Amino acid sequence: MLALLLLGLLLAGLVFLYLWQGAVLARLRAERASLVLSLAKLEEQRLFLEHKLRELCSLETLSQRAQALGM
Repeated sequence: MLALLLLGLLLAGLVFLYLWQGAVLARLRAERASLVLSLAKLEEQRLFLEHKLRELCSLETLSQRAQALGM
C-alpha cells in the first residue's frame, strides 16, 4: 500500500514538472518572439537614421547650406 502511494506521488511529481516545464517554454517562446520583433523595429530605425545621416551630410546638402550662409 505504501509503495503504491509513493509511486503515485512520484508520478504526480513528474507530471507536475512536465507541465511546469511546458509552461516555462511557452513563456520563453513568447518572450523570444517579442524580442525578435523589437530587434526588427530597431534595425528598421537604424537604417532610417543611417539614411537621414547620409542625406544630411551629402556634399550637395552641405554646399547648399554653405551658400545659404553666404560662404
